[in-house]
Amino acid sequence: MPKIIAAQAPVLGGAGQHNFWVLLGDNGQVLSQLHGFQAGPNGEPSTTGVGGTLRVYNNYGMEFNSSTSQQVVFEGEAEAVAARWNAALDCKTLINEKITVITR
Repeated sequence: MPKIIAAQAPVLGGAGQHNFWVLLGDNGQVLSQLHGFQAGPNGEPSTTGVGGTLRVYNNYGMEFNSSTSQQVVFEGEAEAVAARWNAALDCKTLINEKITVITR
């Protein structure tokens, strides 16, 4: 059964954690991911967390496997899971339309 997972992966050599969402298919395969990162001047994600514009990225290549800390937040029939994931994608669009400049 497809599901949506809240995942947490270590970053910066374990000094921090990055939280993200993962859409898994019937067989546990990763179908999609949603991540929040600061964007650099070129619009690409910046993993340093030093200044920039907060953006949501779909399918940014973060490692996800069975050893990644995770919790199922929704599981159900494909249509129900897809409806919730698509709602998250709609939120991504709304968030990215808002320009939040983070300065330090």
